[in-house]
Amino acid sequence: SRTAKQKEEREAQLSGVAEFLGGRIAEIGVPVVIMGMDSFDRRIIHQNLGDQGGMQTESEGFGTFRRLKVRSLK
Repeated sequence: SRTAKQKEEREAQLSGVAEFLGGRIAEIGVPVVIMGMDSFDRRIIHQNLGDQGGMQTESEGFGTFRRLKVRSLK
């Protein structure tokens, strides 16, 4: 389990990842599926991409095979 400081640091890292992903996905215009993230990471990416606007995110699959699908609405 992560400490509060670790969660804060991870959230900052993931915010940067989400910003990068949002820009790239908008450029290429093709949905992207991201695998290998736990529920905390997926939630942070969902929130950050939602805040950017113009992106649609959804989680697919079950258990350890759950993944995040991101597409540009532009």
